[in-house]
Amino acid sequence: MKGPIMLVCTRLADMTVMHPDQVCELCSQCQHPVGVYPTGQRVLTKHPDMKIMCSVCASGDIQPGDEIMSAGLVEEIVKERNESVPAGRG
Repeated sequence: MKGPIMLVCTRLADMTVMHPDQVCELCSQCQHPVGVYPTGQRVLTKHPDMKIMCSVCASGDIQPGDEIMSAGLVEEIVKERNESVPAGRG
């Protein structure tokens, strides 16, 4: 069985909130920096060959019929959202 092929992340410039434990990576297509939340980091650990793509680039790659799933359980994603803080616009 083939593993996931891409992790879709938000560009740092577009983030309104940031998780204290997120890391910054680059989109594999356009090289814009993106934020990777802990659930995404866990998926990348399990699937190190998975591409990281920003939502802008991914929107052009995702095709009808592609299977799309979240990187974590709903409860985990809600917890990460609640732990996040407003993004600095310095």
